[in-house]
Amino acid sequence: MRDVIFPLLIMAVAIGVAIASIAWTRRRADAMLAGWAATNGYQLLQVEPRYLRTGPYFWRRSRSQMIYYVTVSDPRGWPRSGYVRLGSWFWGMRRDQVDVTWDS
Repeated sequence: MRDVIFPLLIMAVAIGVAIASIAWTRRRADAMLAGWAATNGYQLLQVEPRYLRTGPYFWRRSRSQMIYYVTVSDPRGWPRSGYVRLGSWFWGMRRDQVDVTWDS
């Protein structure tokens, strides 16, 4: 019985850590996007996380960064769309780095 409980306990802890990490990354990404939009006077209209189709960041991102396709309303009310890369290449979401490439 003890031979079964210990591996199950380890697996439960690992799953809990993975879920907590995903939740933290999502909350951090939401906060970074909201802060970037507020700082630049944008209103977020649409936000889509991108995992495979990452646009101009396909070859220029690390696994620890998040990519979003966003549509915003600029301070004059004009809509703009583009790709937003969050986090740094090495430190990932632990750094407040936001890069934007607007659609033409």
